[in-house]
Amino acid sequence: MARARLLLRLLLLASLGFCSNAVTARADDDPLPNFNTTTPDSSTLTVDAVNKAIGAPLFQAPSLWTEDDGAVAHRLGWPQESSTSTQSSFRLYPTEANPVTLFGLPAYACSFYAAKAHPNEVSIVFINTGDFDWKHRYAVAAQKIGNPDDSANGSTPTLSSDDYASIQDSVERDFEDELKKASQTLTDSLTGLFGSPAFEGFGGGSETREQVKRWDWQGHSFLLSDVRDQYVSLRIVPVAVADNYGKGDTISSDDLKALLLTRVKHAPSGDTVVTEIPMIDQGPKGYCVPATWARYLRYLGVPADMYVLAMAAGTSQRGTNLGAMVDNVDSLVTLYHRKISNIPGDLDLKTIEKNIDLGLPLMWTCTIHIPFEKTITQRKVDREKVTDWSAWGTQLAAQDANEITNEITNVPSDGGHQRMIIGYNEATNEIAISDSWSTEFAIRWMTLTEANAINAGESYVIEP
Repeated sequence: MARARLLLRLLLLASLGFCSNAVTARADDDPLPNFNTTTPDSSTLTVDAVNKAIGAPLFQAPSLWTEDDGAVAHRLGWPQESSTSTQSSFRLYPTEANPVTLFGLPAYACSFYAAKAHPNEVSIVFINTGDFDWKHRYAVAAQKIGNPDDSANGSTPTLSSDDYASIQDSVERDFEDELKKASQTLTDSLTGLFGSPAFEGFGGGSETREQVKRWDWQGHSFLLSDVRDQYVSLRIVPVAVADNYGKGDTISSDDLKALLLTRVKHAPSGDTVVTEIPMIDQGPKGYCVPATWARYLRYLGVPADMYVLAMAAGTSQRGTNLGAMVDNVDSLVTLYHRKISNIPGDLDLKTIEKNIDLGLPLMWTCTIHIPFEKTITQRKVDREKVTDWSAWGTQLAAQDANEITNEITNVPSDGGHQRMIIGYNEATNEIAISDSWSTEFAIRWMTLTEANAINAGESYVIEP
């Protein structure tokens, strides 16, 4: 099985597929602070001193939580990812050409969330299995142990089954060593600033709770989490949030139902769309499932982090075990008195209408076909110019057969995917979809017939 996983990575197959990956908790080799050092008095630390240690102007007196979110984003250079009437987020994915170094370490992803225009959480991921460049690492390792003649002429190295196993072990050890190094560096840096940490849990739900090291400074709690085989992340939250172990306020079922109804918008065109759904950009990795679930949970007011959800479901760069996501997020959803409901089989417009009219998007599994994705992206532009919606519906129906044959049936799938269904138009037989690929893909449209041509047979809603 390990060799099969290696071959899949080497061949870059199923980059968006639903795959499983074992997750184990870190044990005796936890990085620990140096308790022999003198504990500093963090109460006298200045903003400049903390920013210098971080390597970025994150803080500005008196408190990050009272600042304007736009001002913080501008200061950091982190672009806006999402904005609704009540919450916003900003996210930066550093690149090789434009790297970001924080606490002396390269950052994989930098983000912060805000409520009512004030930051309420910062999240920095320093190493993560989904962002780790497995393909490059395997290729380098393969070249090192392959036939030298192959490397010389640029061909694929000749490898035995034992070579594949050796490469897998070597690269996975490298990943784990880098994970440990990052965790130790952050532990030492934060301990040097703020003193010895507390050890506690953070987050709701049995499978979505992290064991973290905690340091407090001037109303900010720094929470360091490292999970074997998964990631190292630093989260900064208000002290009160950390004291409550990350659990947010719970809105009653009746109040939430009433709130969701106000988010359903009807247009003269016949479009009915759920609004106020936050965007989370999954980045260049197969994180469509955890990103989609994080969006839905935050839409319902449940605190959720894409990387924590990915950990719970064993997400890797290749994708997520959807069943594990449903099972492991259930305890978090239950904690907030919500319920996950499965809608199997073909998509049915009446079922979609019933949920959308209640303000409940559907998390829908499907396959990806690049020509079809390009078509519906262009259709979004064309749709904005429509004035005769009856004619538009007739035009779409006439195009369905050829498009499905040429762009879906006769085109190999690029993998599995999960996206949201956020609206419908009964007269034109269309559904509105939303992908976790940035605001550019926040809403596009396809016909129900097209949707069933790529349907993978599983949809979910989270009910109040």
